[in-house]
Amino acid sequence: MFSALRPGVTLYILDKTREPQIKTGFVDNVTIPRPMYKTFNPAASFGTNMQTVVDITAKVGDEKVTYEGVPSALSIHSNGDVVISESREAMISEVDAML
Repeated sequence: MFSALRPGVTLYILDKTREPQIKTGFVDNVTIPRPMYKTFNPAASFGTNMQTVVDITAKVGDEKVTYEGVPSALSIHSNGDVVISESREAMISEVDAML
């Protein structure tokens, strides 16, 4: 789960622009989970599982990249032409599905 990431952990990045390429990065910072939606109604949220997101900052090569609004309960997340994963096996499955 992305919410369990800690600084120094490896993050796998699949960049599908131009020619697909897998990069590895190292987590620099993960924010605390926050509600996915900005509306809050205490009566409506009682007894329900609210979806939460985190922002992940990682060092990829020589640059720092921030991934915003990543669902905290997932291990792999796709956003446009970029797929990030905290699990090598999940990334391998994603690449296999592309082929």
